[in-house]
Amino acid sequence: MDGRRIPEEVRHLLRDRVSSYEELEILLLLAREPGIGRTPEVVGELARVPALAAAAALERLRGTGLIEQSPGDGELAYRYRPDGPFSDTVDLLVRESHENPVEIIKLMSANAIERIRMSALVVFADAFVLRSDTDRRDGDKRDG
Repeated sequence: MDGRRIPEEVRHLLRDRVSSYEELEILLLLAREPGIGRTPEVVGELARVPALAAAAALERLRGTGLIEQSPGDGELAYRYRPDGPFSDTVDLLVRESHENPVEIIKLMSANAIERIRMSALVVFADAFVLRSDTDRRDGDKRDG
């Protein structure tokens, strides 16, 4: 590990658009072979994750704009688009994951911990939300 800092745009990409190691591995896999459409089953095999997990990760990545559904011959396939809005940052991510994999893993772990903290804060804050009189009456009807 050379200890150098991950570029800020890569940090933002991983924080905002890649929420799991599966998604990271799948994005890297597709970005290394841009334009090639792959089915969830093939992606799962190549990334060594179950096909259902691969399909879910592919859909999440598609929802963030990092990959797209590939026009195909009836089979659902996904591909990385090298001319997409995040292509320069994904290129940096591919390079960093090769040159500095430990720092990428540390960053992904820190992002996951932060997501858990934020989720816990939201749940905690929601426990103290005051309900309106209408909500209370509706709750009373359900209770009794």
